[in-house]
Amino acid sequence: MELLSIVLYAIGMALVIAEIVLPGVVLGIIGAGAAVAGIWLGFEANPALGIGELVAAVIFVPTAFWWGIRRMRLDKTIATEPPTEDLSKLVGKTGEVVHDLRPGGTIVIDGARYDAAATSGYLERGTKVSVVKAEGNKVFVRAV
Repeated sequence: MELLSIVLYAIGMALVIAEIVLPGVVLGIIGAGAAVAGIWLGFEANPALGIGELVAAVIFVPTAFWWGIRRMRLDKTIATEPPTEDLSKLVGKTGEVVHDLRPGGTIVIDGARYDAAATSGYLERGTKVSVVKAEGNKVFVRAV
């Protein structure tokens, strides 16, 4: 019974690690279930074993999740500051659609790419456009 408890606990913790590395739901649920079953069987076989597994889980699981979150480097991928470029200088300039505007897409003005939205309808790639308004990091355009 003790061996089964240890094996279930080890499998559960391995699946929790797999859940952190390969995000999903199934591995985490199965791993948590196996770990809880291992801890429960550990308490039935020998209370000291159950307490040891429980203490290890209380230390291991938060540490593993902290490591997993740090590994994802969310702080590096989320913009924390507004764009510094003033896009209002583009109002009145003309450019070309490089990714269809449905209504959002990308345009090129003087060799630089900008996120853009069509003021009305759908504009295909290659369409010449004029900037009519700028808000935040997006410009609004109409066909020329």
